[in-house]
Amino acid sequence: MNDTATVTYLLESLKHEGLVLLPIERYQELVQHSDRALSEVQAFWERLATIPAVEAVMARRTGDRYAVWTVVDRIDDQTRETIYWQEWALMEQYPESDFDFHLLERRGRPLETLVTVTAMDFFIRRGANDAF
Repeated sequence: MNDTATVTYLLESLKHEGLVLLPIERYQELVQHSDRALSEVQAFWERLATIPAVEAVMARRTGDRYAVWTVVDRIDDQTRETIYWQEWALMEQYPESDFDFHLLERRGRPLETLVTVTAMDFFIRRGANDAF
């Protein structure tokens, strides 16, 4: 059996259409970056979890850049300022990372009608055991 047939057999036997095969070195690099990204997003959530208006934090990673959304239903100026200070603190804590922060105000609308949550790499919602 040649290499192509072996890979095809492996994929068919596992019955996973989304399976990705990579060299072990690339896999280890991805895992290392993923662990760092997880800790950065988790650190941001821990900073915001004490702010009652914050409902969720979502993030997408593209290379070394993170697009991070903080979700609230409605927000006042004081809460907005507190969130901005926490964003600044995270940038100081992780100066090697590039963050692009966004504030998403739902105004009573379901989150799923405003953003595709499944497209996010990280999603933490209050009340969901504060976990990903």
